[in-house]
Formats: sequence, structure tokens, C-alpha cells
Amino acid sequence: MAFEAKNITCCFGRGEKKETVVEDLSFSFGEGEMVALVGKKRSGKSSVMNVLAGLDKASAGECFVDGKQLPVGRLLGGAGWRAKKLGIITKTPMLVSELTVYENVMLPLHHRLMTGKNKLRRAKEVLRSVGLRGKGKYYPHELNTMEQQLVCTARALVHDPAYLLADEPTACLEGGDVERYLDLLEVLCSAGKGILIATYSKRVASRCHRIVPIVKEEVSSGAAAEAAAAPTVSPVPGHTLAGAIPEETPEARQEREREAYEKDEAQDIAISEDFDTEFEHKLGNNIEGVLQEEQTEQ
Repeated sequence: MAFEAKNITCCFGRGEKKETVVEDLSFSFGEGEMVALVGKKRSGKSSVMNVLAGLDKASAGECFVDGKQLPVGRLLGGAGWRAKKLGIITKTPMLVSELTVYENVMLPLHHRLMTGKNKLRRAKEVLRSVGLRGKGKYYPHELNTMEQQLVCTARALVHDPAYLLADEPTACLEGGDVERYLDLLEVLCSAGKGILIATYSKRVASRCHRIVPIVKEEVSSGAAAEAAAAPTVSPVPGHTLAGAIPEETPEARQEREREAYEKDEAQDIAISEDFDTEFEHKLGNNIEGVLQEEQTEQ
């Protein structure tokens, strides 16, 4: 089982102004493997990631997921298929400011035949797994950057995809938050997720199992040596995803989790039809607009 990119070429412009950004790129990564797609800034990493996600069509080449060709279509047309296999983590936390953390995380579940209560239960589970217990009722502006990126990660995980595509996920982070976030990705990898990270950072690339360069000359031998020397990721008995995030004393963590749990349980428990109606109303106008555009194009 693997994600394969074969002879991917990405071009911008047309005619005389046509410029090839990425040419004849081939690689693959499997479940339980973390791979770095390395290139300098403006080298075409994001273009390749959009192609791999099925959001853009490559000028040439094809992508296969577990042996089946990746469909490329309109925003809504391919969303159902992507939701079965792929989780997307963006460079900056692209969260909907009008929605709560819970509602942002539940977005990939919107088209599924699940009750509002089950959607919320799943959102709570994945938020706790990334260390954001008790943050569900917050709005994005009430969180720091690290927490916002963890919400983005939880949203990518909520439908339990086999593969994660992360486009420079540490670009918005600083200091120790970078290492803490990479710790989380390593734990996800050890749990069986296949992860592709687009990055220009040697620090990030050195934590991955393999390096795939956009342009071979751009990757120094030092970076390749660091990546080769990186320890192999393996499951750690009793190691939870939440445990990969906090760096605090057991007493402080216990007190923080107790307070968050009490607040969380006091706020949630009951889910009614009003919750579903409010959520649908917030999303309705945007979805109707996209559908009207698709009908006009047809």
C-alpha cells in the first residue's frame, strides 16, 4: 500500500510565457513512513502538493493511491474521495474564524452520514489525541499559533486517512514548538500514517526517513547524512499522541487536564438538532455558492 507520484511536471503560464517549475518528478511513500519533499523557497513544492492532493492537475504525470489513480476534479467533486484516503495540513492554520474549534475539526465529516453527536464525539477524541483537550468551544483567535496548527492537524486526522500531506507545517512555528510538532508527526507515523512533508528546512528533513529533492542539487550531502542518521520511528508501548506534545511536570499536566476536562464536560454532553441546524447554516451559503459556480460551468 503506497502513495505514488509518477513523472509529475508542473508548468505555469502559456505559450512563450510558459515556465516549467517541476519536471519529471517521481517518488512514493508508504504507510508508517515519513518522507521529506525538499526544495528551496519558490521551487514548486506547494504546486506538487496541490497535485498530490487532487486539487490541481499536473501538466504531465499521474498519481496513484494504493494502486488506484488519484481523481482530479472540482472542489466538491473530489472531496469525498480525498476524505477517504488523504489528510491535508496547510502551511499556516487555515481555519474558519466564525466556527469553533469543534466545528473546524468536523468539516471533513460534513458530507458523511453521521449524527451531530457522533461527529462531535469524534472531534473530541482527535482533539484530545493531539493535546487540545478542553479547547473545543474556543474560536481560532483565542488560540496561540501552535494550538491553531494542532487544530489544523486534528482536522486532517478526524476522518482517519491513511496518508497525510503536510505543506511546510512548521513554517508558522518557532523555537521548541517545531520539535514538539515534529514529535507529534513521528508518533502519527509510528501509528501507521504515511506522511509527506514539503519543506526547505534541513532541521525538518533530518527527522524524516527519506529525502525526495525537487531538484537534486538543492539537497546538500550534509542534510542527507543527517536524515540517514535520524532514528527509526517505532511504536512506543503506552505512548499516546497527547504525550508527544506537552513538556511539563506530571503534576502540572494532571492539574491542567483536570481543569480542562471539567470545563469540557460541563460545556458539551448534550447535542441537539439546534447544533446541527446552526452548523449547517454557517456552511450553507458557501456551499451553495460553489454548487452554483459548478452548474454555471456545466
